[in-house]
Amino acid sequence: MAKPGRLPREEQTLPPNIQKALAARASGSNWNEATDVGNLTPVNFKKWRKHPDAENFINHAINSSLEESL
Repeated sequence: MAKPGRLPREEQTLPPNIQKALAARASGSNWNEATDVGNLTPVNFKKWRKHPDAENFINHAINSSLEESL
């Protein structure tokens, strides 16, 4: 449950540190390494991985990396 005055996690946009962590995961880091990149705890990162935009963000990052490599 969100704190008073704060949107629930699912309604927020992905913060920059979460985006960095997800991008690290998409580029080959394991989940634990990605938490280090985003300066997150594994528990907090697991909650953000359930965000509706997280999977799309990872897929977009993977596709962008593939396009760059070609």
